[in-house]
Amino acid sequence: MDTATHAMLGALVARAVPALATGTSAARHGWIGAVAAAFPDIDYLTYWIDPLAFLAQWHRGPTHSLVLLPLWAALLGAAVAWVFAVPRAAAIALVALAIASHIGSDLLTTYGVHLFAPLSNWRPALDISFVVDALFTGVVILGLLASVRWRPHTGASAGLIVLALYVAAQAWLKNEAETLALIHAPAPTMDEHAFHALPMAPLPVYWKAIAVRDEYYAEAYLVLMPALHERLRRLPGMATLIRPYQAPSQLIWRKHLAPPASPSATVRQVWAHSEMTPFRRFARYPVVYRNEMRDAQQCVWFTDLRYVFPGLSPPFRYGMCRDATASAWRPYRLRRFTGDARVPLNPRGKKSGTRPTTNWRSIMSE
Repeated sequence: MDTATHAMLGALVARAVPALATGTSAARHGWIGAVAAAFPDIDYLTYWIDPLAFLAQWHRGPTHSLVLLPLWAALLGAAVAWVFAVPRAAAIALVALAIASHIGSDLLTTYGVHLFAPLSNWRPALDISFVVDALFTGVVILGLLASVRWRPHTGASAGLIVLALYVAAQAWLKNEAETLALIHAPAPTMDEHAFHALPMAPLPVYWKAIAVRDEYYAEAYLVLMPALHERLRRLPGMATLIRPYQAPSQLIWRKHLAPPASPSATVRQVWAHSEMTPFRRFARYPVVYRNEMRDAQQCVWFTDLRYVFPGLSPPFRYGMCRDATASAWRPYRLRRFTGDARVPLNPRGKKSGTRPTTNWRSIMSE
């Protein structure tokens, strides 16, 4: 979820706690919840240190860990207790609830959360909500308005109940999308556990179906309400975003070879390179984005099908390049919102195969 939604959800959760339980006001509950729920996204700062390590390990890592939640609650709770002049125990409890709301809502998306960092690298993801969900945010806002207009505890609690019902509906839609993808899958029929539905924008009736094989992924864009889809297509700016989506009986499946199964020895070599280890750890459905020769350099780029959206360049595109006359591969990423603006992950002159460090000039130029 986006940080603004996290902050509002934290405020809603905190306002659902009766003010009598903490000896302070509902307004202070809301401010404490908003600050605490935004805190875990401080890990975005680590992107400027090492983008690949950020993807694979740091983002939604320690600051999103249930193991470390008591530590963050104690430290941040002590600070907000002083700032907002509330009892420390009450502040710590509110902070813990708000951070837990952040972890829980991030768990709904496809990126995943390192729930038990630093003890485990396990990163579960429920794949229920798109990372920016306007309806989810809207329900949170309505809950906050209800808690301001009526009794804070009652209004906020009602908002949380409606939000829980919305998430349950999303879970049902996900199951429906996976079932329909299985029914309308191309032959040969695959096991039902090989089908996964990922939430897409702009509404929870849009899903990306992925069928997983050992050598490849089959991908299709599915809409669960074709009649609504036809109406949305007429809206300005919506056609490009939702054009690929089809009714279940009309799905168009696209096959993507997994990098280890690529017929290109170069692709397999780059994919297995030690510099690509963090990206291999991050990617759930890795595919070759491009294998190209440009400006006397050969480059192989990878992305993840989770983040391939209609009409947009994937945000996470990592790979390696080498000069036509050289044998050493160097790691790069493609800058977001560009076609082929490359950013080196190692400083100039550093040998590939060593620990990557940041090219600050290239990073700060974005």
